[in-house]
Amino acid sequence: MEFVKSFLSCLVLTGALFCQTAIDTTLTKALSTGSDDLHAYVKLHLEAPSFEHPFLATLQILLNDQVVYTYVDSTSIAEYVFEMQAGEGADYRSIKKEFYYERFMGLSVTNEIRFGGGPEYLLNENYGGSIHKIAFKELTKKSQLSGPEARQVIERLIGEIKSGEAWITMHRIGLYSSPPMMYVEEVDKLIPIYSP
Repeated sequence: MEFVKSFLSCLVLTGALFCQTAIDTTLTKALSTGSDDLHAYVKLHLEAPSFEHPFLATLQILLNDQVVYTYVDSTSIAEYVFEMQAGEGADYRSIKKEFYYERFMGLSVTNEIRFGGGPEYLLNENYGGSIHKIAFKELTKKSQLSGPEARQVIERLIGEIKSGEAWITMHRIGLYSSPPMMYVEEVDKLIPIYSP
């Protein structure tokens, strides 16, 4: 945990609460999937001129050593929230550490449908946020599969969900919760499968 080391050593060496040590570190967390065939990791790379500056945060999800999802947060929205909460008496550094360690790294991989709406909405062809609509749009518009190819993939995903063999990622990215996603081999990436 180089980030923690640099943060703590900065406080010890300077004897002050203000730290100018540059941040450039990568955190890696192995995720339990319950399967010997699926190895999942989340990596978070943080960069900033100092702890007091907004972080450039790059989050990657790896399944079986392949990067299947990348998210880059370069906005200062989070920094505004830290400062606002610090103005209300909270400790700026504690808030920032919790945000990046617990929220950014708060990814889970599950084979259970545990999100709002449950399977009745996820699998309902008439619901606009179902796997039929959300995944179809993703596969045809962004991954350039044909309509029949996309429907075939979706039917396979539904079969995995119904049998309990599906691995669904559920996580919070920065200030926002990401949609539940599944890895699709045909396009080699995670795709959203549901929208409330």
